[in-house]
Amino acid sequence: MSVPQLVIVLAKVIKVNSLKGIGYVLGDMEKQISVSDAN
Repeated sequence: MSVPQLVIVLAKVIKVNSLKGIGYVLGDMEKQISVSDAN
């Protein structure tokens, strides 16, 4: 998936349910950060 497509998908998710969308994005970022910290 290209970056522009990902941005569009995220924008749609946030429009549909902003709190859930933002929480999902932040949670996903935290997972990625904790994974890179573990390495």
